[in-house]
Amino acid sequence: MCRRILQFLIIIIIFTVSLTGSGVQAQDDASYYGDGTTATWEDIKGYLNDLYANLPYISIETDNGNVKMYFNVEMFIDLGLYVYGDPNSITDIGSVNDFKEVENGYFVQSTDTGDIRGEYRYIGLSTSGSPVSNSRFPHDQEQKPYEELRPMKYSDLSDWRKKKYNIVGVNNDAFEPIREIIDSDISPALDFINEGISDVPLRQQLTVMNCMEGSTPLISLFDYGIIYSWDVNGGSIRMFFKLAEDDTFYCYATFVGPVSLALSKKAPKLICDISPAMGTKTYYIKPEESYTDIPICIAGGVIDNYNNLSDFGKRYSFTRDDITGRRLTLNNFDRMIISEQYEDDLYSFVGETLYVRVYKNELTSLKAPYFLKGRIDVDFGNMTLTTTASNILTIITITPSPVPQITPGATMQTMIPTATPGNDITENPISTGSATPAMPTPGPITVNRKW
Repeated sequence: MCRRILQFLIIIIIFTVSLTGSGVQAQDDASYYGDGTTATWEDIKGYLNDLYANLPYISIETDNGNVKMYFNVEMFIDLGLYVYGDPNSITDIGSVNDFKEVENGYFVQSTDTGDIRGEYRYIGLSTSGSPVSNSRFPHDQEQKPYEELRPMKYSDLSDWRKKKYNIVGVNNDAFEPIREIIDSDISPALDFINEGISDVPLRQQLTVMNCMEGSTPLISLFDYGIIYSWDVNGGSIRMFFKLAEDDTFYCYATFVGPVSLALSKKAPKLICDISPAMGTKTYYIKPEESYTDIPICIAGGVIDNYNNLSDFGKRYSFTRDDITGRRLTLNNFDRMIISEQYEDDLYSFVGETLYVRVYKNELTSLKAPYFLKGRIDVDFGNMTLTTTASNILTIITITPSPVPQITPGATMQTMIPTATPGNDITENPISTGSATPAMPTPGPITVNRKW
């Protein structure tokens, strides 16, 4: 939370210096809403993440037709809030927005007797068009110790309570891609606090309700709470409770806090593949060769389910649109990416071939394994996802065939296989020994004398 406040103060200082330096005097009083601000959307959008920077307004259906609700620059400058429209937008969508008088409240309501400072129950709309709860709004009734409360699914509330809490038709469908993150034991929501009421994190509140087992929540925060915002600028979740021994007592609390980049969206699955370009995994080094060169291919991919994601799904999932860099490494050598391909659910890229030279004298045996290791890194802004792959080749060293050596005194017969029953040998055995080969018997000699 301190980090979030520090970032917000830095933004305020930057705007104050820039406006003063340009000769424009800022008239905005950050202590209350309604006096406007000298900053514009163009001034601040560079400080927002892509979710908000590319969404200057949302379109909402009202009784008067489709209405554009613009990002509230004044609330962002004053308090670092991320909302569209303002408290009046709640009534525009057909809901009720309570106002309570609070000393030094941020909002001002004009009456016949003068202006009243106070807080609205809802400060505006989220990116999905749902009312955003005001964590500074005074509690409707006396606070009960969390030990006496039990969490309740918002969907199980009665219709009239849903209407009272202004959650009719509200759900978490837009945040479905990050359900696993919200329900995990490393969920940032577990460290959210009920700002302005208590600095005790939600994790500790659930622990005293016997809803935690170690670091793992025993309930689904996604099913029990209503999520109003979730990104690197922070998150907000509204939880509902009832008194354990009194079914007539219900209450809710809004918990807010920071969300890291890595947990702000659902991460895609990365794949890495390394394989020999020749297809085979066995290679030979001939007797006359001292080495062999093996061409190796490497490729990477991002499975982002792109074509099946809705617009909201893409906002809460890291996809090919969020990639700012990618690298391929094979056996500690960086490989330049030479081609890429976009498919329905997969973005893939191929690196240049690496020719691995394996020397005979470096092998430990005539049949030796050779290990390949590959790695891909994909950058999503300041976050990097990594995966690795491995493969094993077999290198066989061929040795020269031995020259047969004839022992003195041995006969050739000892080198000729003899026929055994069952063998189909058609050659005639060669008889050898010390006898001189037989000569043909001379026949009559006819002499033709021409002289």
